[in-house]
Amino acid sequence: MLGSNIYLTLNPGKDRCGSRLISVNSSFKVIFLLLICLLFSACEQEHEPNNFVAYSWSETTPQEQNIIPFYWLRADNFHDLDRLVAQAKAATDAMPQGHRALFSWDIHRSMAYQRNGDFLYTEQGDIAGCNSEAGFKPYRSLWWDNGVQFVRQRFERFFKAYSDAGGELDVFVLDFEQGFSYWHLRELAENSYASCGLDAYLDAIQNDKRFSHWRERLGFDDLKTLNQWYENDNHLKWSALVWEHLAAYIEQAVYQPMKKYFPQADFSNYGYYYQQSELNFPDIHGYYRHKYTDGIHVGTHQSREIYGWVDLPTQIKLADRPYPVTPYNAFRFAVNKLRAMLVSSEVPISPWVAYKGFSNGHLHNNDYYQELIFHILLSGVDYLLYWNPAELKDFEPDNNRLLNDLIQQVNSLINSRNIRFETSELANWFDQLLITKIKLADGQQLWRVTANLEADEKIADHIVAEKPLRLNVKGLDYDFAGMQLLKVNQELSSKGLWLVGPGH
Repeated sequence: MLGSNIYLTLNPGKDRCGSRLISVNSSFKVIFLLLICLLFSACEQEHEPNNFVAYSWSETTPQEQNIIPFYWLRADNFHDLDRLVAQAKAATDAMPQGHRALFSWDIHRSMAYQRNGDFLYTEQGDIAGCNSEAGFKPYRSLWWDNGVQFVRQRFERFFKAYSDAGGELDVFVLDFEQGFSYWHLRELAENSYASCGLDAYLDAIQNDKRFSHWRERLGFDDLKTLNQWYENDNHLKWSALVWEHLAAYIEQAVYQPMKKYFPQADFSNYGYYYQQSELNFPDIHGYYRHKYTDGIHVGTHQSREIYGWVDLPTQIKLADRPYPVTPYNAFRFAVNKLRAMLVSSEVPISPWVAYKGFSNGHLHNNDYYQELIFHILLSGVDYLLYWNPAELKDFEPDNNRLLNDLIQQVNSLINSRNIRFETSELANWFDQLLITKIKLADGQQLWRVTANLEADEKIADHIVAEKPLRLNVKGLDYDFAGMQLLKVNQELSSKGLWLVGPGH
């Protein structure tokens, strides 16, 4: 579907009265439910998140109505399942109807633990491992049959008990970043098998009988060639294969037991998404990850980080030109990461976004953070997943308020659930303007226009004329025939404009 328009319908919100029930035919039931809502003040619209929301890592205040903290499930609490279920239910009952969100912190991680009995084996059927002065240390397997079964049983027990207790679930979020990439294997070997080395570990992997099923797919059988990542593509071929391998494990261990009891709930895991190989621009480290894969998702949603960082090596070019690290370039790079998902698959998207103060990114001290959030929301995501770890030094409570205000501004401008998102291609890597458009319920178009400006520049100072609207950026004139400036009560960014006009 590359090059075609994408039309996504925003999921209707569900009010605190239980909109799923109000659709019954009986007028008596409708009136009764409305009276109950009014009696307990549960239907006050000012407390109901509108259209877009973000589900957050850490707590927020009640004033940030568009941000809903999810409840963390922890393995330490699993020894008392009844208590864990009761706590989870109490937490989700307090969340808005239709936005009951859970997050697994570490229950899923034990699928990778060796204590489950998942080892590599020699050709003779013995456990493979590293022999050293400290003794014999078994090698961690890439085949987690026992671990997956153990984790699946744990989630099966939780979801059954939670369902039996009357718990509701709309969104389940996973952040499982462990894997089998070359970089993961190298780190594991350095930390756990240093006396034997990485090459010995790679040899043990390829000597395991289960590896034989991967040889044909890989096109090579000497895993030590992964060490030449700087001169061949074998590490990219390997990453493509093991990415799918791990996705299948996550589906079996977590998503399938959840779906059994909550078939309508959303599910995603950080870092699982689509990007067609034709759109294979480098990742933030300069690796062309999608040269041999179009990607994969688990559950119901694609989920990729859109944090606004980019640190391309100097030899990496985009469209045959150097791509220097500037706030605007980081913003545009982030937008194209999102657009690559949109044009590569119709699977819904729930991207991770960071807080504005995130100092490892390139948007923490400028208004291009706000511009990124605006463009993400107007591109057709279902909702945001918000990484706001309150314990980090560069996090401030103002970061939550800002994101809440950004979401609220988009919600107020849309003011309707009957909208169409129209994103069909990546942004040009070197244009001085970036525009995202949606079609509103009345047939009008809403645009967000963001300009490549210096730190002290404001886009308002680059308006040459308002009727018809014309901008001059970097010495180039841009005409917007038929589009008008849309004034908002609170200007949240100095780098972009809202435009409204007739649909085309």
